[in-house]
Amino acid sequence: MVQAQDITTAQLERFFSLKLSTSLADFPEWQTNLPVLTDTEKVELDRIRSNFLSQLQRSSNSVLEEAVKLIVVGHLLELAGFYQHPFELSVEQSVTVTASDGKVLINGRLDILVIHRGLWVVLVESKNSAIDVSQGISQALAYMISSPDRPVFGLVTNGKNYIFLKLLNGEDLRYAWSEEFSLLSPLHNRLYEVLSILKRIG
Repeated sequence: MVQAQDITTAQLERFFSLKLSTSLADFPEWQTNLPVLTDTEKVELDRIRSNFLSQLQRSSNSVLEEAVKLIVVGHLLELAGFYQHPFELSVEQSVTVTASDGKVLINGRLDILVIHRGLWVVLVESKNSAIDVSQGISQALAYMISSPDRPVFGLVTNGKNYIFLKLLNGEDLRYAWSEEFSLLSPLHNRLYEVLSILKRIG
């Protein structure tokens, strides 16, 4: 048995015949038909970014996981409408992933889960800002595989960086990811895109 935080993508690929999709057509939700944000939403996102960067600068470039959820993730989910009907919110939920023979393969506890009619709309796996966001991908995928309903969308973040995931269940089990959105971008606030994608998924 493996703890979810220790699982690797290679292990998931071996256990579940999971494959990475390289086709952009498999994950259009982060690229097309994105809702336009209001000026009010943009002002709020600028405030969230400013708050996070302020904490980052004052804490040796490391913001702890609980602070990431408090400063950024909770506000994003609120702005995306995930605290309202018909969505349900689950926090710190235990997850067990089993093989077809009933053997328990993975145990863990996911950070935040938003559910709509049994479908996991978005699963948020947050990390300490000092940890590379890519380290959360395999952990999030392990939780997504345990969902009885697919496709499932996920979001992995360390506060600074954001990557969306999609799990597809067809003839074979595949997953795809978005580009990485960084709050350290000097060009504009990438939280605009993150919120647009969350709203599109919702």
